[in-house]
Amino acid sequence: MTILSFRKAHHLLTDLPAAVGREAVPLARALGRRAAEDLQAPHALPERPRAAMDGYVLRAADLPDIFWREAVFSIAGSIQVGEDPGPQLAAGTCRRVVTGAFLPPGGDAVIPQEAVEVQEGGRSLRLKKKVALGENVMLPGEEAIAQGDLLRRGQVLSPRDLLVLSSFGIEEVQVYRPLEVALAVTGSELVAPGHVKGPFQIWESTSFFLEAELSRLGFRLQQTRRVGDDPGSLAETFEDLLTLRPHVLITTGGVSVGPRDWVPQVWRELGADIIVEKVQMKPGKAFLAGRLGETWLFGLSGNPPAALTSFYALVRPALFCLAGGEPSPWRWGLLGEDVHKPPNRPRFIWATAEGGIFHPLQDLPTLEALQKADHLLLLEPRDDPYRQGDAVQAISLEDREDAPLSFPASPVAGRESLHGS
Repeated sequence: MTILSFRKAHHLLTDLPAAVGREAVPLARALGRRAAEDLQAPHALPERPRAAMDGYVLRAADLPDIFWREAVFSIAGSIQVGEDPGPQLAAGTCRRVVTGAFLPPGGDAVIPQEAVEVQEGGRSLRLKKKVALGENVMLPGEEAIAQGDLLRRGQVLSPRDLLVLSSFGIEEVQVYRPLEVALAVTGSELVAPGHVKGPFQIWESTSFFLEAELSRLGFRLQQTRRVGDDPGSLAETFEDLLTLRPHVLITTGGVSVGPRDWVPQVWRELGADIIVEKVQMKPGKAFLAGRLGETWLFGLSGNPPAALTSFYALVRPALFCLAGGEPSPWRWGLLGEDVHKPPNRPRFIWATAEGGIFHPLQDLPTLEALQKADHLLLLEPRDDPYRQGDAVQAISLEDREDAPLSFPASPVAGRESLHGS
């Protein structure tokens, strides 16, 4: 199979349809779930004018422009939150209101209670300061406009989303069912922490990252299996995991061209349709993506840093799509220093970001770099070396929210923006 360019592979894997069904859940169980439909506000909030503070509602037209201090208002009752505000406010009268109370027809200004002088045993008042039309009044639509967006399909519901939805009396919401994922860790040389390791064996580590990251992203892990490098054991393990009917099965190891890299062959023998096998990128060239029945398959390198690179650059965006969302956007910024090695194919470098500047962690040992990084830089091949101040793109490692992913024209200038003229 032809090695795909990174962009071609990325395009294929970010154009996948949702693999999960939907369900209606109460708001109390909707946190962290992904909205399965667009939802608009059924009406404005507030629906009619309300008091924005404690005080007295009156008609601004009853205040003379010059002699407002001489105006006397009769206090014609009070209005509490949740009460009917009563009939039309008559000229020269006011009513006491509390924050959030609906205003009566004709009432169009609220004077704070500390800005009035109550007289005649609470039957009338004068103003200590003038109040303008609409002052201290919450108008319809100030909290939400009618038909405004409450949710967009694919959005992960936050605690603030739950507040907004409940403000409209919405008690349940349509969400996608959780994406269910199974893991298979391959490699006869691997030993799980806590077991006895031979002098030439390797501690297995990638599964701990994948299990934690899948949980953080809101996906449901069904099972993790470890298996050695022989075709019979691989086929048996894969078939066992497929009986769980996962939406996605991720493997690590066995996808390169070594004598024990059996994973692609085993998947083909089981009837899988392989759509990506090897990608023009560094690290992470060894990669596999395909489908068997209703299960999507992703094969990562057995090398942990390469596996993480492929996960962030290719698998995570695909999982977002399969879960009903969209991939997180690329971010543009400026290089904080020269890059030592010119890339001869798309190259990813662990980096930190600060104030729009990306600092590549190119001088650190690989594991220390990926531990400290918060972004993954993409450097496209080019003739000129990458210099401090060049515009580059990166993937945020911490993103949960989803937005369309694209490769836009750079919105930032080159070195002059960083160094000045």
